[in-house]
Amino acid sequence: MSLNNTIRIAAFWGFIFIIISVSLLSLLPRPLPNLPDKPGLDKILHFIAYTAVGFTLHLYFHMRPRGRKGGVNVLWLVLLFCIIYGGAIEILQGYTGRSPEWFDLLADGAGGLFGAFLSSLLLKLLPEHHE
Repeated sequence: MSLNNTIRIAAFWGFIFIIISVSLLSLLPRPLPNLPDKPGLDKILHFIAYTAVGFTLHLYFHMRPRGRKGGVNVLWLVLLFCIIYGGAIEILQGYTGRSPEWFDLLADGAGGLFGAFLSSLLLKLLPEHHE
C-alpha cells in the first residue's frame, strides 16, 4: 500500500471520528462541566475542533487518485462543508437548550480554513505527493 493511500485512509477515519465527536459534544444539552467560564473560550474550542475537521477533510481529498482529481478547489470544498455542517449544528443546538451563535459559525469556518492550510503544509513535506 502506498504512503498516499495509507494517509488517505487515516484521514478518512480521522474525519469520521472527529465529526462524530464534534456532533456529540456540540449537541449536549449543556456545555461540558468543569470548563472555566472565560470569555471567548467557546470560540477557541470551535476553532480547534474545526481545524481538525478541515485538516482531515483537506488531506483526504488531496490524497485521491490523480485520475479523479480536478474540478472544484479543495479549499472551497472544506470551507463550504465547515460552514454548512457548523450551521446545521448551530441550528440543532437551539433544540437542545443551548443558544446558537453566529460567532461560533465564524470560528468554525476559520478553523476549517486553518486546518486546510496546515494540511497543505504537510502535503508539501510528503515525498510521494506532488501538487
